[in-house]
Amino acid sequence: MYLLFIDKLGRESGLNDFGLLYYNNILALPFMVGSLLVSDELEGVLRYKLLHDLYFQIFFTVSAAQAFLLNFFIFYCTRVNSPLVTSVAGTVKDLVTNLLGMGLFGDFPFRPLNMVALAISFFGSAWYTRLKYLASVSVSSQVEICRIAQLQENSECDGVEVDSLFSNSIICDLL
Repeated sequence: MYLLFIDKLGRESGLNDFGLLYYNNILALPFMVGSLLVSDELEGVLRYKLLHDLYFQIFFTVSAAQAFLLNFFIFYCTRVNSPLVTSVAGTVKDLVTNLLGMGLFGDFPFRPLNMVALAISFFGSAWYTRLKYLASVSVSSQVEICRIAQLQENSECDGVEVDSLFSNSIICDLL
């Protein structure tokens, strides 16, 4: 649903990807500050012994830059393609990330239950993405049929205009 709102807001507001990301972060800031204050994490951060270490600050800055780039490219992918493509790309990214993490780091316990949980998670995500794809294909074919009918008859399609069918496709993507 988040990707749909990014796509819709980007089309309607005329903001570029940096503008969308900026306002997204500004709107999230009060929630993050509230969470920081309620959870007492600020005290733990201030007590961290390497907080003022140069290497920690460099790696922390690099990590923050990577997080920014990840969010930027998610916004960019959603604007250039569609929320569905971004969802599919996210599913594939999650699989690759999990497999690389299991192989590169030696602390993953290879137990049958862990492997079953990962398989269920991936297949559930892939199934959900497939259902979203099928719903979007169904709605877009209805919209295309209605557009053809309107061009031929210059009328409404059973009392439903093309624009309302298109907004219904956004609702179907939310399901």
